[in-house]
Amino acid sequence: SWFMTGIILEKEHTRFARVGLFKIDLEKRQAVFLEKYDSEEFGKKPEKNWGMVANEAVKEFDFIYGPNVIYKNGKTKKLPKSKDYPKLRGNTQLIPWEDGYLAVNHYMRMQTNKKMYFNPVTFASEWMDFRHYYHAFVKYDKTGRIVAMSDEFIFNVTGVEFAAGIIEHNGKVIITYGHNDCEGWMVSLD
Repeated sequence: SWFMTGIILEKEHTRFARVGLFKIDLEKRQAVFLEKYDSEEFGKKPEKNWGMVANEAVKEFDFIYGPNVIYKNGKTKKLPKSKDYPKLRGNTQLIPWEDGYLAVNHYMRMQTNKKMYFNPVTFASEWMDFRHYYHAFVKYDKTGRIVAMSDEFIFNVTGVEFAAGIIEHNGKVIITYGHNDCEGWMVSLD
């Protein structure tokens, strides 16, 4: 069977973004809802961008929740840090790599500009802040703890880029990513 995670955000029953698990029904060509991951500890904070191990059941964690934080059986758990890492967010799924797992995570820096820009959403000129995403390859051990991180990089240009998927195929690592929440791209690396 094929499964996927997705973000649930619907005013009637899920007012704050939550991760959901779905099973793909290939015959009907639809995603069938199985479970919503929710907890009182999340409060009003949106939850998205969790990482899970692809193609392999893992007993130590259900999801990578954040830097050295795992989600297992409805609870988050902090793991000991090997060192301080930037505030990593969202990641691809994890693929088996050497003696652990590999993913691509990102972190964000805000840039405040001293110019007015036309905002097509509000039809007004306003001061605007810009988000810039920077990525890194992140290696996790089998417990879900970060053990190594590459230097930061961007795919195309600074701005909003979000790595969505990663696989290893024929000696290459293939990463899918979005740009400005409008375009989908793919890169293949040795």
